[in-house]
Amino acid sequence: MHLTTRLLALVPFFLFASLHMAGQSRLIDGHDGRPIAFAQIVDERGLTIGLTDADGRLPHPLKGSRLTVRHLAYKTEELDASALQAGRDIRLTPLTRTLGEAVVGNKSCEYVYLRTYFRSYQLNDSCLKYYMDGYADFLIRLRDGKAKRYITGLRRLKHPGLTQSDRQRAASATDKFLTLPYFDDTPLADCLSRCNQEKTGNGIRLIVQEGKAVGCITPDTSAHTLRIDYDVLGGVPHEGRLFGYTTRLENHIKTETYSYDGTPPTCADLTGRRSYRKLYYNHKKDTCRQRVEVTDELFVLERRMLPAREAKSLAKTAAGRNDQPVVPPGGNTVAPLDAATERTLREEMTADVR
Repeated sequence: MHLTTRLLALVPFFLFASLHMAGQSRLIDGHDGRPIAFAQIVDERGLTIGLTDADGRLPHPLKGSRLTVRHLAYKTEELDASALQAGRDIRLTPLTRTLGEAVVGNKSCEYVYLRTYFRSYQLNDSCLKYYMDGYADFLIRLRDGKAKRYITGLRRLKHPGLTQSDRQRAASATDKFLTLPYFDDTPLADCLSRCNQEKTGNGIRLIVQEGKAVGCITPDTSAHTLRIDYDVLGGVPHEGRLFGYTTRLENHIKTETYSYDGTPPTCADLTGRRSYRKLYYNHKKDTCRQRVEVTDELFVLERRMLPAREAKSLAKTAAGRNDQPVVPPGGNTVAPLDAATERTLREEMTADVR
């Protein structure tokens, strides 16, 4: 009798949960209809208010009137919040990147050359504080994946009002979290191949840790691309203390895209990379805790296979070319910034002279 009563009591809960799930909107690929995991939802102030889950479902509820949806592999979309809360699918248009094929089987070519555009920017309490972008050339030795980086153009900007106010704070030594682009010897695709994976009916492989989906691998054989979305923290915040500072990392999402021919991709196949971190930090002498969001992005613009002699010549040229004017590339190769960040960048930022 007691068991029956308990089961009946649970019926409204399960009914509510199913209705709630059914009412959630999803982000899906405009080409094949598959879900888009870990897309960033940004409000009018430029604050990230949520991320889609591994099934592309949007967080609920969403606050704000106009929201921006961002993902490395798709065109940025600005939508009414009501459209995202209507329980329907939202289609995003994939970005197209046409690069030379990295044919590793060509024995005369020992290196792959990547011409890239990168940007790294930081928001403190929803306000753009630091911004850095530029161009970098990479030479990757195919034999072992070792890479050399040459920064050929660099622009650093800061928000003078925000940096000036730092002088009134007790401590701000660890305030800047921007990073220059790097290249791992082992790509994310190879690292995650050793993780537990579960196949789904739509061809997506879920990355599973402790019974929880923390990422997904999405191949597209028709477009010859492969996308990896990965929650580095697995949904568990990480807290650290050092020299009086307390830092709490709440989100760390990585996305990488590759050219794909059905075989496991290598670092030479990379076409784009994005890292998003949200953390809170403060000093023991400072009662004000800051929310910091940092986005690092890398877009591959050109790829060429090179023999060793040509790679050596190119490296010599690139090493002496570090003052190229930085003008962001146009077209569909680089995902645009959200409107709030773009406006601040245009109207309020000044050169960060070192």
